[in-house]
Amino acid sequence: MKKNLLIGMVLICTLNNIIPASYGSSKLVTYISKSNFMNSSSTTLDQTFTIATPGIYVLTESIESTATSYAINITANNVTLDLNGYTLSGATNTNMHGINVSNSTNNIEIKNGTIYGVGNAAIYVNHSIHNIKISNITCNLCNVNSGASLGAITLAGNN
Repeated sequence: MKKNLLIGMVLICTLNNIIPASYGSSKLVTYISKSNFMNSSSTTLDQTFTIATPGIYVLTESIESTATSYAINITANNVTLDLNGYTLSGATNTNMHGINVSNSTNNIEIKNGTIYGVGNAAIYVNHSIHNIKISNITCNLCNVNSGASLGAITLAGNN
């Protein structure tokens, strides 16, 4: 009986001490805030943020982009984009995509957040992509522009 009680106590203590993963101050991590979506002379979030270097990219706040094509454009291989529980929102009256994954990129992960109110696809994955993982993403009010023709998450095939 004592043996079973001890095992139960160890299990409870172990489960209570689980700490969520943190990216810390790793140099491989790029933290993304509203300033990444602005031209230097602007106060509006009208610039597409392009990820052109491999690494981990983490939102530090919710973003309401007014860009007309994409809020975020991934052009590099080996990218993790962690929305970190925040919301990426856009302009419903345009054909903008929330996140665009460019042709021929590999090893892409998009996770942990909400994409809200973009006129076209929340996530658009172009042709010739290998190893893409999309997890824990909520799409709400996406693909709402009258000219939009794509699903909330669109995985395009080869032509």
